[in-house]
Order: sequence, then structure tokens, then C-alpha cells
Amino acid sequence: MENKKIVSNTTFLFITLILISSFFSLYKLGSTPLIDYDEATYAQVLKESIARENYLSFTYLQNNWFEKPPLYFWLSTVSVKIFGMNEFAMRAPAALFIILTSSLVFLFTLFLTKSPITAFISGIVLVTTGSFLDAGRQMRFDVPVAFFILFSLFSYIKAINEKPLWYIFMGVSLALGVLMKSVIGFLAIPIILIFSLVYKEWRWIKSKYFWFSILISTLIILPWHVYEWINFGSAFWQSYLGVHVFKRLGTNLLGGEVTTWTYIKNLLLYTEPWILVFIGGVAWFSLNFKKNKEALKPHLALILSIFFIFIFFSISNTKLFYYLIPIYPLMAIFIALLFHRMYEMLFGLERKVFIGISILCIFIGLISATYVGHHVSDNWGLTALSKAEKNIGLEIKKEPQDIKVYAFKHYFWETIRYYSGGRKIEEIDRDMPRESFLLISQIPIIEVRNRKIITLYTDPSLSLYKIE
Repeated sequence: MENKKIVSNTTFLFITLILISSFFSLYKLGSTPLIDYDEATYAQVLKESIARENYLSFTYLQNNWFEKPPLYFWLSTVSVKIFGMNEFAMRAPAALFIILTSSLVFLFTLFLTKSPITAFISGIVLVTTGSFLDAGRQMRFDVPVAFFILFSLFSYIKAINEKPLWYIFMGVSLALGVLMKSVIGFLAIPIILIFSLVYKEWRWIKSKYFWFSILISTLIILPWHVYEWINFGSAFWQSYLGVHVFKRLGTNLLGGEVTTWTYIKNLLLYTEPWILVFIGGVAWFSLNFKKNKEALKPHLALILSIFFIFIFFSISNTKLFYYLIPIYPLMAIFIALLFHRMYEMLFGLERKVFIGISILCIFIGLISATYVGHHVSDNWGLTALSKAEKNIGLEIKKEPQDIKVYAFKHYFWETIRYYSGGRKIEEIDRDMPRESFLLISQIPIIEVRNRKIITLYTDPSLSLYKIE
């Protein structure tokens, strides 16, 4: 009877988490335009892939494009076939992985603690992490690859503790992570090694299932890569790995002054309150580990994995805050384990106070996730700018194809290009061509000597003019 009650509670909490994560990930998912740089670029690649009916070799503005592997584009192609070519459809696969990852975090934590409420808390922590929600509500690969990294680790843990057959799922998940975001999918390997080191567990080396899983993983990864290599030769590898992997590590391809401190500052700003809870948890762990080494092994493995990922992306000269997304599922599990541990240690009034503080943290997380993940607070002006760029793109699309388009003091054109139907945009200085042209400008254009100015669209952030 007791077992049936536990199963019933677990099922109820799991379904509740799915409903909550579905609401947070899907609500008004397609209400905002695609954002520079990545979203609009990926959308254009997808659009051209569908138009060409070529789902293996991609192009951007009719030029070969080797930046990312194909898995997300395959998923979004299916989504577009169902929902149409719109923002919701293109973002839906990433949003689906919010739901899948929060569900996986639940199952992972349940396996570690056997506590349904602790598992539920871990999922809620993840869903209310603003940066995680923000990334998953965009046409980006970061949340999907985080899922595959975590599922590889989960499968490894299950294989060690239950059935070796789980190694097969580990290998498949590893391969899908690579097909989702290239070498980032391989981050699962050092994390698995960290867990092996902490638990002093090396039986997998002798397991035939493990080596069979590596074979399956290789067989999944190779075909698309070999296909591209055969068709494009060294040009594929030079771009796919040379530019978009190794050069990102050694050179700042994105420009700007993004440093490790920027990572830390953004974590403090956009993952409230959970980054503070995590820091406090690490401090508590450091004071208690020696007395409880065996019980705190999961905590140690999670902390080391999080620090490894952070250091890995901090070393890279090209820094983008979205790179840190694989940290958040691990952080959610750690925080839930911390809650579980503290709850068992406290009694009476102290336990009630602890529960109250935990509820307050979740409430703050809900507010933070809404503001960050749903862009209620548009501090950087990205939503406002993308709306202006979409409107300008649609206005350009109405104009004849032979009229040239220039941009003055505005250097992000991907969103405009997408909504304009892939129109070519060039940078212009003060020397203007004699023939009529379209001009995109952040600065209001009041007068051009001996030229007629027609305002096609104006906005505080960006305007479009026709110069005749």
C-alpha cells in the first residue's frame, strides 16, 4: 500500500513538473521576432534547406554553410512541416528540450535520492533558472545539447548501478549530442570521467556493453561527417572544426570585451536566486565533506563537473554566455540534493524556517525566470530592436529586387536579411550612390543634399529610408 502511494505521488509530481515546464517554455513562444545573430542565421539556413529540399548540406544566402551539424535543422524541419514557417515552429524543438531536460533532471534526482519531492524541486529549480529558459525559448542548440550531455551521464550512472544495457543509451545520446552541437556533445566524456574518479568506479572499462556503445556512437556520428567530407573535402573540416571550434578557442570571433568576469557577473544577474544558493551550497559542502565523504560523493562529482564546464568555456577566447547552459541541469540537481540533505538534518522550527526560505527562493526564481526567460525586462533592448528589424525587413521585401540596400551605423543585419527574403545588405559611409537606394540607419536622416528622402519605417531604435 505504501509503495502504491509513493508511485502515485511520484507520478503526480512528474506530471505537474511537465505541465509547469510546458507552460514556461511554450507560452507566447512565437510572439517575438528572431534575434540577431544566431536565431536569424539559423532560420535562414533552415529556410534555404527546405526550399532546396536538401537536408544534409546547408547554405546561408546561397553560400555553403558548415557551422553546425544537422540534428536541430532536421527537428525544426519536422516542426515547420507541422506548424508552418514561423517563429514558433523554428523555436519549438529547443523549447521541447526544456521540458525533456527538466523531466530528466527529475528522474536523475529521483534515482539519487529516492525522494519524489526532492526530484520535483530539482526540476523546478531548472525551469526557474532564467538563462536556461531564455536559451530554450530561442532557435538555439544549447539546451538540446545540454539534454544529451546529461542523458549520457544518467545512462552511465544507470549502467553502473543497474543494467549494463544502459551503456547503449549512453553511446546513442553522446552521438546525438555531437550531431546537435559538434564537439560540445563530447563534454559528456570528461563529466563521466569525473564521476568515475569520485566514485572510484572503473568497471565500465571491462564492459562489452560499454565498448559496443562506443561503436554505435561512432556509427551514428560518422555518416553525415563523411558525407560532407566527400562532397566538400578539406573546406568542410577547415570551417566546421578549424574556424568554428579551434579558432573560437584561440581567437575572439565575436569581438567585444567578454571576459570570465563577464560570465560571473551574468550568472549573478540572470540565474537568480539559484547561483547564490549554489555558492552557499558549495561553502556548506566544503565545511562538511570530510565528515560525510561517502554521503556527499554525488555533491562532489556535480561540483567538479560544473567547475570543469565553467573553466573549459572560460579558457576559450570566444565567450558567449549561452555556452554555460550545460551547467544549469547539474546545478539544479546539486541544489535539490542540498535541499534533501538540509531537510534531513533539521527538525522543528529550524526545518519550518528552512522550508519557508526554500519556498521564497522558488518564488524569486519564478519572477526571475519570467523576466529573463520571457524578456519581460528588455534591458538590452533586444526585443525592441528585433521588432524594428523585422518591420524593416518586411518593408524591404516590398521593394524591387534591383534596388540596393545599405546600412549606416548598424552592423547586425541577419534579422533584417531573413525577413527581407535574404536581400543583400552592404555597409555605407558618407559617400552615397547616385541611384536610388534603401538606407537602414540608427541615426535619424533629416536631409541629404539634393536628394529626396522617403521614410518607409521609423522607430526609436532603427529606421528605414528610401533615398531618391
